[in-house]
Amino acid sequence: MCSSDLGIVRHARLLNPAVDVVLLHFADPDKLASYRAGRTPEVIQNHERVAVHYAIPSLNLAREITERIDAGEFTWDRDFVSLHPSPFGQTLYTRSIVRLLEAAWKEPSALGATARPHALPPAIDANSYFRGRLLAPDRVPLSTGWRLDPNWRPSDKVATRPGFVDVPMLIADTPGAELRLPFDGTAVGFF
Repeated sequence: MCSSDLGIVRHARLLNPAVDVVLLHFADPDKLASYRAGRTPEVIQNHERVAVHYAIPSLNLAREITERIDAGEFTWDRDFVSLHPSPFGQTLYTRSIVRLLEAAWKEPSALGATARPHALPPAIDANSYFRGRLLAPDRVPLSTGWRLDPNWRPSDKVATRPGFVDVPMLIADTPGAELRLPFDGTAVGFF
C-alpha cells in the first residue's frame, strides 16, 4: 500500500479532529478493466482499508461508471472521454456525490449541535506520510546549476493549468546538475 494514501486522513484528523472526510474512487480505463475482469482495483482495495480503519464513507464512482457503461447508458470514448471527464462525466460524478450527501444529511442536525471529534485509531503504518509537509522552493539550498524562478512559466508555450504557472519553481537546465536536500525522516519527494 502506498504510504501517502495512508497519511492524508490521519494528517487531516490530527490537524482537525472534527473534520469529515469522504473517499471518492474515480474512474479510469485500468479500473474499468479490473472490474470487467472480476477484480477490485488494488488502489481501491487499499483506500477501502483506510476508509474502514478510520470509519469514513467512500463512494466508488469507478464501479458505478463501469456498470453504467456496460449497461449501455453511455460510452467512455464518446461521453465520459477521459480520466478528467467531460462535462457529461462531471455531471454523473456530481449526481452521485449529491446522492451520498443527501443520504448522509437525511436527518437534520439538532439545533445548536456542534461538530464532534472523530476517534483517532492507531496509525495503519507507522511509516506513513502523516507527518509529511511541503517545503517552499525558496527554502531549498541551491546547488551549482540550480536557480529559483519566483514567477515560473514554461518556455515551450505548452498549455499549463492555473496554479502551476506564475509560481516559484526550482530549475536546472544543465544535464548532471545536482541538488542536495538534508532532511530527517524516511522519504523525500518532489512535486
